[in-house]
Amino acid sequence: MRKFMFVALAAALGTIGFAGQAEAQLRPWEISIAGGPTFTTGDFSEVAGTGYHVQGSIGFGVPMLPFSLRADALWQEVPAEVGDEYYRQIGGLVNATFGIPLVLIEPYGLLGAGYLNTDSPISDDDEWRPGINAGLGVEFPFMGLAGFAEARYLNLLGSNEAKMFQSIPVSVGIRF
Repeated sequence: MRKFMFVALAAALGTIGFAGQAEAQLRPWEISIAGGPTFTTGDFSEVAGTGYHVQGSIGFGVPMLPFSLRADALWQEVPAEVGDEYYRQIGGLVNATFGIPLVLIEPYGLLGAGYLNTDSPISDDDEWRPGINAGLGVEFPFMGLAGFAEARYLNLLGSNEAKMFQSIPVSVGIRF
C-alpha cells in the first residue's frame, strides 16, 4: 500500500510540472517577446551601424499542424554613421510560419509582409512604407516555456530612400 501511495504521489507531482507545457500545446494562440541586434545590409550599412530591436508577437495556429500565422510588432533603432542621430523603425508584420517538430527542437521558416514607419536623420520624410521579410528560426524548451532564436531579412519597399532600409534583426525570446 505504501508503495502504491508513493507511485501515485510521484505521478501526480510529475504531471504538475508538465501541465503548462501540455496546455501550451493545445492552446491555439501564443504570445512571445524577443529582442536582439539588428544588422544593416546593402546601402543601409554604408550610412548606419549595428543597432538593436524588440518585438512582441501573437501567434495563431491549429494544434498538431505545422502551419501558423503570427502578428509581430517591431521597434528597432540603428545608429547613423555620422553624428549622434538614429534611424528608428516601428511597425507591424504578419507572417506565415512553417515548423518541423523534432524531439527537442522545432526549426521553422517564416515569410511575411507589413508596414513600417522609418524616422530618418537624413530626411524629414516620416512615412509608413510596406515591407517584406523572410527568415529562419528554432524553438526549444526553456524553463517550462518555449524559447526561440530567429533571424530574418527585412526589406522596405518603395522608391529612393525606402529601398535602402534593409536589415537583419536577430531575435532571442520566449513564448508563453
